[in-house]
Amino acid sequence: MFSHSLRRIAYLSRMFPLIVTAAVAGNLLFGLGLEGVMGRFDWSRAWIGVAGGVAFGVAFGVAGGVAVGIVGGVAVGIVGGIVAGVAGGVAVGVAGGVAFGVAFGVVGGVVGGVVGGIAGGVAVGVAGGVAVGVAGGVAFGVAFGVAFGVVGGVAVGVAGGVAVGVAFSVAFLLTQFRLADYPLYACWGWICWNQVLRSTSVAPVWWKRHPLAWNEVIWLPLPRAASFLAELVKYDHDFGFEKISFVAAERPLQRRAARQALVEVVLEDLKAGSTEDIVKIASRLKWLKKSPTALPPETLESTTIFGQISEYVSQSKELQNRFRQMEALESAEAVIGTLRKRLIVDARGLSPRLLQRANEWNALVRAERERIPALAREEGQIPQVFRAGNPLREDEAYVFVGRKNIVRELEAVLLGDPRPPAILLHGPRRMGKSSILNQLPRLLGPGFAACSVDCQLSAVRESAPRFFHALSEAISEGLARRDLLREPLSLDSLRAEPFGAFDDWMRILERELTGSLRVFLCFDEYEALHETLAAGWGVRLLDQLRHLQQHRPKFVLVFTGMRTFQALGREWTSRFVSSRSTRVSFLTDEEFRPMLERPVPEFNLRYVDGALDELLHLTHAHPFMTQAVAKELVDMLNDERRHEASPADIERAAEKVMTSEVEYFHDVWYDAEADGQALLITLAQGQPVPPGPARPRLRDMDVLDEEGRFAVPLFERWVKRVKLA
Repeated sequence: MFSHSLRRIAYLSRMFPLIVTAAVAGNLLFGLGLEGVMGRFDWSRAWIGVAGGVAFGVAFGVAGGVAVGIVGGVAVGIVGGIVAGVAGGVAVGVAGGVAFGVAFGVVGGVVGGVVGGIAGGVAVGVAGGVAVGVAGGVAFGVAFGVAFGVVGGVAVGVAGGVAVGVAFSVAFLLTQFRLADYPLYACWGWICWNQVLRSTSVAPVWWKRHPLAWNEVIWLPLPRAASFLAELVKYDHDFGFEKISFVAAERPLQRRAARQALVEVVLEDLKAGSTEDIVKIASRLKWLKKSPTALPPETLESTTIFGQISEYVSQSKELQNRFRQMEALESAEAVIGTLRKRLIVDARGLSPRLLQRANEWNALVRAERERIPALAREEGQIPQVFRAGNPLREDEAYVFVGRKNIVRELEAVLLGDPRPPAILLHGPRRMGKSSILNQLPRLLGPGFAACSVDCQLSAVRESAPRFFHALSEAISEGLARRDLLREPLSLDSLRAEPFGAFDDWMRILERELTGSLRVFLCFDEYEALHETLAAGWGVRLLDQLRHLQQHRPKFVLVFTGMRTFQALGREWTSRFVSSRSTRVSFLTDEEFRPMLERPVPEFNLRYVDGALDELLHLTHAHPFMTQAVAKELVDMLNDERRHEASPADIERAAEKVMTSEVEYFHDVWYDAEADGQALLITLAQGQPVPPGPARPRLRDMDVLDEEGRFAVPLFERWVKRVKLA
């Protein structure tokens, strides 16, 4: 309580010059006005009233408090009128009323914080004082004060009501929103910002002088307040965030300035002039985890993605191999591309400025990536174009070779038939099915919009609404790449009747597809959808897909997986009886050698006699195993600064694959199941293989060849080393 009184006294001491100025100005204004109307004005007694009103108002402001603020406005207004009347005339009534009203309105409002008391003190003090002075009697002053409080403008008449309304409005604005002193604070705040802008070294000094530091009640926004706080962070991060936290916690009327300051800090931290600056940004943004106040959601979402981009660029700086550096930068570019698409369609306020930063980053990352091939050539490194594991993206067509027979077959089906059947690409894992799928839109041209759904995602199989929501999102994304915007179905719109809602959406969408554009619906790892049959909604789902294939000619269904429709049962074969099935297996010899010898024009690796034959023998042209061994070979030769591969080098690279790709070997082993594993161990021991269902299954998996031997010698080596040890 004592400390609160001290703060009140300190504030009043700063406000005292303004109170005196307002009282003097008010006395002059009313005095000159009455002197012009009535011909006379007692200035000496008026100034006595000013002095008394100011003194009493300040004393009341110090001693008052909330309770007095609530009831004191009206009462003091009436008492002011009575005192003015007793004091004897117009002069003292006007001067005392004005001085006390201004003093009480400004000071009492700061202390009490009650709108009615503040406005009443000024309006009633002025109006009551004038009325009493003119009437010249105590009784009439009291009666008028009471009448004004009860009936207001009606008792005074139309003219009096207007005058009182104006007086009340002016009093309310001046006191409640501090309009009287706001210009002073605004100018002073701007001066503080300007001084810090010129030199951040003086930030601590000008912070103490800024109204945010010492004024608790500023209703209106202060010019450049957010920029001022942001400049404090430039001076010192800890100091700046401490002050922003102070404003957010202790100055609730200016909390918006604190939030805007943090936004300015984010945009400043995201500024980069080189990829070296991008690397530093991940550490710069760590303060977001302990932000002094809440930031706009689009800022938090975007800064998380900017942090990921920074990590990719940082990774590229740490890598020694030039082509691995390029891969990291390509990943960064892909993330930037996703972020830019989001920000372009985001209507929220800060998105355009964040998009500008994303564009700046994209230019820097692209320039760095384009610089790497020249550095690699200068250093004599072999281009690393081989991929092991992840399927090739559509934009990686420069390393997509082979599979011409499959592509020709699909071209004939898709381009030669206006109503093509459903297509099934089946075969063992890691044979390149997804890579073929990703390349088809490019190979088939702009007449197709590719849309892909990963059926292995549990959310896709959770329920029919979830499935159709994911499918509609995939369709919308595919159409967007063909410049056709279409909003996906929301989960809420699908909850009541998902099948009907999706069919209605597709019917409308089909009418919007212009020209020869068709939609390529790809269901990757489609076998996972088989479990929806047990969930109770799978039969309707298969019926819906069949209906889509038969009655929506602008939509083409493509499935990829390990198994055929026949292997899954009648539920599938009866609905896709006319589908076109294509097996994806080993590379042909015509595809194997060009892929290794000349995958790209600048490829400078040479093979000595017998090297390619050794590689073909170990992998049997298995797409994944061939890519894996070739990738290890290129990395190994680059590390050794060599450009020529021998059979011994192929052997060393194959040994590395048995360690680096151990998960693949285990995956094939588990897919063989118990009876298949027993057969493989028997075969690895050199014993004859007994007949049984495991043998044809392993042959379908391309683990065994037609003669019942290991199809891939490298896998045979792994079984002997790991399972027979």
